[in-house]
Amino acid sequence: MTKKTKKDDDKKYIQDDRICIFYVADRIYDLEQIKDHKKLQKEITEFKEELLQNIGIDVMIKREAKYHK
Repeated sequence: MTKKTKKDDDKKYIQDDRICIFYVADRIYDLEQIKDHKKLQKEITEFKEELLQNIGIDVMIKREAKYHK
């Protein structure tokens, strides 16, 4: 465990819009394990919507930051 210092409090949070390839790989692996076609289609759609929502949120955050400097 590291000690929290005053310097740590001074650091600003930087938005990270990268995609974790390990998370994506794990989700794809999980999708491959689904044998029921209907359930697979549902899970693929949910994963797609999750990715698109996160991309959209990141775009909105960047847009807001750009206009509120």
